[in-house]
Amino acid sequence: MEGRLTWKSEYGHADLTSIKTVERNFDILFPKSYLKIAQKYQGGVPSLKVIVIENEEVTFGNLFTFLAFDGLDILDTINSEKRHLPQKHIPFADDETGHNFFCFNFSNEEPSIVYAKKEAMGTYSITFIADNFLEFIRLLQ
Repeated sequence: MEGRLTWKSEYGHADLTSIKTVERNFDILFPKSYLKIAQKYQGGVPSLKVIVIENEEVTFGNLFTFLAFDGLDILDTINSEKRHLPQKHIPFADDETGHNFFCFNFSNEEPSIVYAKKEAMGTYSITFIADNFLEFIRLLQ
């Protein structure tokens, strides 16, 4: 994960209290591999941004932040989209359009990664990407 891919962010480090608030609100525990990056690079972008999903190139946008009322606030995003996303799907980043999300699917003990693409009527089509966050990161090119 380190070396091949770097992250840049204009934000400071995420506050652990804010992260724990999100986890408590949705009864989840983020994977350690995600927290290692999200704490240090909230709102950040990776140096490698393209991922191929069902033979289509999708460009990674930004990791969400843990800052209340920020344009990339994870809590605001979850709350505004939770009625449209399947249960236990928690967005952690968007794509370059800002309308589609990379989500954790917390249906299993270790959350898998899915892509939620906005469709008509505000619903989302869900596409499996990776078994875990580290595998997802390795797919970025």
